Amino acid sequence: MPVTVFGFIDGYTDVAQDAHNQQQLLALPKTGTCLTAQLFSFVPQSRGYAYYGSHIHFAAGHKEFYSLDDEWITEFESLLSSLYWSQAELIVTWSKERYLWVSNYSVETPNDAPSKIVGRSRFESAWNLKEIPWDS
Repeated sequence: MPVTVFGFIDGYTDVAQDAHNQQQLLALPKTGTCLTAQLFSFVPQSRGYAYYGSHIHFAAGHKEFYSLDDEWITEFESLLSSLYWSQAELIVTWSKERYLWVSNYSVETPNDAPSKIVGRSRFESAWNLKEIPWDS
């Protein structure tokens, strides 16, 4: 049974940061890792569909992928560490778990380096937002 993992990465980014983010996504491998370039779609800043900044959407259908494993999380957090972003969220359809990351990115204090993860949360349900311990 395929299990879908989907989510987004967003940020109140400027044109130069958007260009950097696009380069990072294009530099991802085509095969052989959990995260490949084909999983991601970049939506640039536009009043029509991304008013306050860019959005990066992602999705994949995995066979027998019932929860995020350490390798997947490590690759995802490595990618986040190379991007400019504010928050990232993902949902695993089989377990219904929701994961949320927040960064140090601030519109008031623009970063001259990619964002750092400053918080992460894991919820037992994508719909019932009761937080559960990350390492459970």
